[in-house]
Amino acid sequence: MGEGYIECIQDAKGRDGPSAPRACKQDTRMMIHHEVPLAARMDDGLPTVLQGVIDLVYRTPEGWEVVDYKTDDTEGRLDALVEAYAPQVTAYARQWRRLTGEPVRAGLFFVRSGVVKWVEDG
Repeated sequence: MGEGYIECIQDAKGRDGPSAPRACKQDTRMMIHHEVPLAARMDDGLPTVLQGVIDLVYRTPEGWEVVDYKTDDTEGRLDALVEAYAPQVTAYARQWRRLTGEPVRAGLFFVRSGVVKWVEDG
């Protein structure tokens, strides 16, 4: 997928905290949602409910991007963190795709390091 809101946040890293996302919101061509509550019955054969809050979801020309913010220190453990957190953000992305019927990409944004990792499924 193309350049998106998360790339704008990365570019703004180093600006004064909350002003960085505000600068990115100036692009009114995007639909941007923060802290979206989500509760959905999972279709995995068991009576399971997925419940959580999507930190960031936004529309791109190619579809949607669902991003979960993480505050972990990534030094020397980025791959392990991505492996640990990928199921959560992937589940959110699958449900968003089910709700919208559109393509969705799932990613993890490690805020301390500014690293974004896009995960395969979603």
